[in-house]
Amino acid sequence: MQRTDQRYQPAGCLLADQKRRLGKLAAGAAALCAAGAVYVLLIHAFGIGMRCPFDRLTGYSCPGCGISGMFLCLLQGDIAGAFRSNPLTFCLLPGYLGLAAWLSRQYLLYGYLKTGKSLDRILIVLIGVYLSFGVWRNLA
Repeated sequence: MQRTDQRYQPAGCLLADQKRRLGKLAAGAAALCAAGAVYVLLIHAFGIGMRCPFDRLTGYSCPGCGISGMFLCLLQGDIAGAFRSNPLTFCLLPGYLGLAAWLSRQYLLYGYLKTGKSLDRILIVLIGVYLSFGVWRNLA
């Protein structure tokens, strides 16, 4: 007897809602890659880059200063340069990529992003770590 229930899903098959969500994820990833490519082209062709507004106003580096440079170094294969640009984000990047993959999978399968208390606690700790890093990099 064959089941026609919407909740029944053979292994490897995507339901219509999941296909729609996969399309949204793919479109978002493509838009992010396109924006990154335009930024890289602007930097290489015209020397136009973003300067941190916090740095511009205060003269101090914020915790995120150097992230653009880090990604540019990674695109060129310069691992040491990427680390020098923003060592904290460089070290945490694999975790961020894993988190993005996990959240994307959760959205694809279930249609929502329920983070839970443990992820909320991790994000609070990360905020503290980044603030401490911001102070440290300006004192060092």
